[in-house]
Amino acid sequence: MTTPIPAGFELEKEKIELDGKILSSDQFEIDGNNLIIKVSQLDKGETINLNLPGIISKEGQEVVAGSIISTKSRVTYNDILNNVYEQYTDQVRLEILAYHEIEINPDRTLVANSNSKAIFAHTVKNNGNSLEKVTLSLDGLFDYQVDWYYDINFSKDLELETDQLIAASAKTGVELSGLAPGETANILIAVNIDKDAAISQESFKVTAASKIKTEVNDQVDNKLNILEIKPVLSVNDPDKREYQYAGESYQLEIEYGNDGNKLIENPVLEIKISEEIDQSKLDPALNFDSETNTIRIEADDLEAGENRSLELDLTLKNNTEQGTEIVTKVEFIQNNLTLLQEKHSLVAANEDPSIIDLEAEPEVIRGDGESRSTLTATITDLIGNFVEDGTEVEFKIPDSRITVEEVEDYPTSSSQSNDIVTANVETIAGLAQLEIIAPKIASDEIMEIPIDISAENKDTGIVR
Repeated sequence: MTTPIPAGFELEKEKIELDGKILSSDQFEIDGNNLIIKVSQLDKGETINLNLPGIISKEGQEVVAGSIISTKSRVTYNDILNNVYEQYTDQVRLEILAYHEIEINPDRTLVANSNSKAIFAHTVKNNGNSLEKVTLSLDGLFDYQVDWYYDINFSKDLELETDQLIAASAKTGVELSGLAPGETANILIAVNIDKDAAISQESFKVTAASKIKTEVNDQVDNKLNILEIKPVLSVNDPDKREYQYAGESYQLEIEYGNDGNKLIENPVLEIKISEEIDQSKLDPALNFDSETNTIRIEADDLEAGENRSLELDLTLKNNTEQGTEIVTKVEFIQNNLTLLQEKHSLVAANEDPSIIDLEAEPEVIRGDGESRSTLTATITDLIGNFVEDGTEVEFKIPDSRITVEEVEDYPTSSSQSNDIVTANVETIAGLAQLEIIAPKIASDEIMEIPIDISAENKDTGIVR
């Protein structure tokens, strides 16, 4: 019995049951995305019941609410004369129900002066699998008027000409437009500060809650420092990387300054780096505390209108695993009080396979025993660069009637077992090609050929 494990379904291998008995690992085989179970014989009138427990994946297009996960088993058997027969079970269909999860980030600490606006920039994300309606609310800032905007240009600052007003003078019931699964909304919270506002620190929470399922929510904790001075701080990667290879370097540009008209005395920058940063590669001139992973920069006083910048070179450790988030936090401090806080993050990557795309040319062939189609797999790492030549890619076709042949220049080895054809192909310039030859089919029935392609990533395991 061969059962394709559908995308979006994570089979619990230790709970597979055959006729009510849990199978041990030596009683089944998982070959690619196919579960294979062998039974020595089936007596006349005997029935076998197979139970495949599993978990629905949390992410992916296959598990969007309302979508269908389906599969069917193929039974291949011999009679006493050793004739081979093949039958399929009915299709099993599973409808995916709605799942709700909302995320809002990051926490922010800002400085503002009297008779001004403090702009808090946040991102709201729908981590669920269905269309989400999100309501925002604010707890705190009782003596302040608050307006809400969409950050159209993602500038993290209010641009009245382009940014779209969501709600004015509101602290509860602020509704966002519907968010599709995985979609984000960049919002700005504009806090209006009166000209008579006293020097103080205000703490407040912002909550993003599902309007569909009210108990689903997330929060951020913000701080507003109302001062006579006006420091500024930003942290950027000039190359705007999302990923960086383990063992390689990248540079952050930290800009800080004084946008006010009063001197800022004794400014301090504290930069907390990730544990995945190679400390031995830091500039030895930096004042670095290895116990807290913090760089401390005691800067000169900032005159009114003065701005400065510094470049920070960071190198990931060689053994940093792909998928690790690398976060750098920077604080602007004066008199032991954190006035501003910004952070930068990227994700570690390796050069192993991470993304596989498959094309067939042509996509439809005749079942005449002669027609051919060339399969081309494009394999890249997480950053999008081709994997190195000679990377092994495995093609699995769960139909022994299919014949495979090597494409010129692509080293290939193939085998057949349990009615599954396996071919291992080495890449050239990020591509792996394999030619398949259709079997001869007597009927006009359309035959679909499922093809499983995989490669190994040293950190994340098998990639398909």
